[in-house]
Amino acid sequence: MVRQRSGKIINLSGGGAAYPKPMFSAYACSKASVVRLTEVLAEEVKEFNVQVNAIAPGPVKTRIQERILEAGEKAGLRTLKEVKEVIKGGG
Repeated sequence: MVRQRSGKIINLSGGGAAYPKPMFSAYACSKASVVRLTEVLAEEVKEFNVQVNAIAPGPVKTRIQERILEAGEKAGLRTLKEVKEVIKGGG
């Protein structure tokens, strides 16, 4: 992309980057790291007309929701509430 002086990079982040996620420290840190990597890389390649962005698609139904429901309040009240909304189809 740098050589051709053009390009677009899209990274996937998530809710862990937007606010603290107690009981999910590894997840939250990894998502926040994706955002910072995106910001730094965007600065490094902007002179080459390469655009770098991150998106956070929001909740997605995955097996982790089953595990969170099994954990109940141990997963954190906010996280538990979010997962229940996703399961109902509200997320």
